Amino acid sequence: MATHHLKLIGKHLEYDDVAILDFVSVDDKKIPFTPGQYMNLHVSMSSSDFGNSLSSRPYTIASAPSDTFLRFAIRKRGSFSSMLHELSNGTSVIADGPYGVLCPPLDSAPVICIAAGIGIAPFMSWIRSLAADKENSRPIFVLVSNTAEFRAPFLKELIALEKENVWLSVKSFLTKQSDSAEHPAMLRRIAIEDIKNVVLFAPDASIAICGLSGFVLSMQQAAQAANVPKARILTEAFY
Repeated sequence: MATHHLKLIGKHLEYDDVAILDFVSVDDKKIPFTPGQYMNLHVSMSSSDFGNSLSSRPYTIASAPSDTFLRFAIRKRGSFSSMLHELSNGTSVIADGPYGVLCPPLDSAPVICIAAGIGIAPFMSWIRSLAADKENSRPIFVLVSNTAEFRAPFLKELIALEKENVWLSVKSFLTKQSDSAEHPAMLRRIAIEDIKNVVLFAPDASIAICGLSGFVLSMQQAAQAANVPKARILTEAFY
């Protein structure tokens, strides 16, 4: 297990309970990883819940391997993630990894990325990596679901990247927003027909799904209903 010492160099709130944290290695060494992988972040906890101990949680890397920093999107859920939200620039943490296999297929066929909420993080790493490759021509179709536009991690960046890259197509779904959004969006959940429509356009595409376990299961079933072979469906669920 590779262990790394990281230092926080930047932090901002994407919205009220999602913080974007950027780290660098304290020894200035670049940490190699494949887009879509995650690392375990370890921080000393001192509270009635944890005592004085080193606790950890896995978080997906949202930056590209070519970036000079490691970016993580942290949703505030429980004591550990809440504590990460309070870290100050210059704070050091320990990380191990990278791990995970939700990585772009090795071929150049199209990929349909389906995500809910913070589940967009691994696909941001994919897309940022492809955007850095000026010769990339692999089509990427993104179907991303959020409750509302103001609670949609990275959506503004996704829309900007779509405008800059002809190979990227983004479709936003907002499940709890009844009025019009700043960016074009479907005010409903992702449906089987949405997946079928993309598959008809790109029949050789693989499908990658990330989000809470219930969302991943329902989207996996929808992909199978759209006649996508199981071997071409990649999933990663969190709880």
